[in-house]
Amino acid sequence: MKKRCELSLDHPVLAQAKLVMDNCLNAMVSKAIETGSMEGTATLKIGMEIEDALDKQTGEIIKKPTIKFKVGWAVPIKNSAEGKLITDSHLARDNDGDWRLINNQLSVEDILAEIDTAAEQLGAKMTAQE
Repeated sequence: MKKRCELSLDHPVLAQAKLVMDNCLNAMVSKAIETGSMEGTATLKIGMEIEDALDKQTGEIIKKPTIKFKVGWAVPIKNSAEGKLITDSHLARDNDGDWRLINNQLSVEDILAEIDTAAEQLGAKMTAQE
């Protein structure tokens, strides 16, 4: 005759796993609301290892289970960004016939050179006015 072992999620041994799962479900719902997500998933994984152990009262060998659990949750967060860049660039073929993006905007060096030139011209005008 087989002996039957009754274990359920309501068993006191699994009370901690159940409490953690409850907290996980609440966190999942809160995060979904916070991020505007319309879905979420929660998982509870329960594992068990059975070892032979010595019963200290009777001295007999008994089966001692160790129950492990893992709880997880996920709320998919979808982010996106879009935009339109309008530049002074254009496409042109180089000497090899490959397309290149040609930038008509000034480089930093060009801008600094223009500032230097303007400063020199301004300095010359101020000297002439004195």
